[in-house]
Amino acid sequence: MEIELKAFLPINKELQTHIGNMTIKKFEIVKFEKTENFDIIDDFNNKIYPIKRSQFEVHFLDEFDEEYHRFSAFIKIKDSIKVCVKLNWFQKIKLKWILKKYRIQNPENQWKFIIYITATTLTMIGLIYTLTKKQ
Repeated sequence: MEIELKAFLPINKELQTHIGNMTIKKFEIVKFEKTENFDIIDDFNNKIYPIKRSQFEVHFLDEFDEEYHRFSAFIKIKDSIKVCVKLNWFQKIKLKWILKKYRIQNPENQWKFIIYITATTLTMIGLIYTLTKKQ
């Protein structure tokens, strides 16, 4: 699974700069495309760029965070800077799925889920059968 996100750098509370587009695939940032605002970053530090294929950490924001109304999450790129991203609902689910933040992705829980669905289906079939027999 792959997801493309726009990376922003918050300069201050009112100003944000779109510095690039990143592609995330299987726990790694595989591509980072620069925009015209990228020159601002070069002035800060020479060590943080270019962003190579690297790992990252995600911190999802909630309504108690100051930046919540402007951004959905912070992505801390390993050995680099922290960028902000705006996520819609589908992108948030995809990103969590890539990071394996859902219980269903645990193999132990997958078997429990399959057993639960099978038992529920058999119970419904049995219930429909007994209801039709009574009538």
